[in-house]
Amino acid sequence: MEELHSLENYLSDPEQIQKAVNELSKIGGSNPYDFVSRAAQKLITNKFSGATFSLQGRRKKESFQKLKLYELLTNASMTLFKDTTLKEQSIAKWIRRCTEREKGK
Repeated sequence: MEELHSLENYLSDPEQIQKAVNELSKIGGSNPYDFVSRAAQKLITNKFSGATFSLQGRRKKESFQKLKLYELLTNASMTLFKDTTLKEQSIAKWIRRCTEREKGK
């Protein structure tokens, strides 16, 4: 959690988040879900995110949407896939599947 707070502080600077968006969008992917999955794995673990977050903070979990990390993943995905919309974003699906991926290890 301490490392997440450190990342959030770093991303609170608009210049830093833009640099991070540019760098993260280089990861690429064949579709938005593929990109989100690949990018998120570099930034946060399945075990931590599955146990701690849900997209909107339901079921006694914290809201992933309130994090700068969500903004980073969304902006990078929309940079890479110009035709995608926020509704089409795959972050909710990625968070939902974190627990399953962790059990599969």
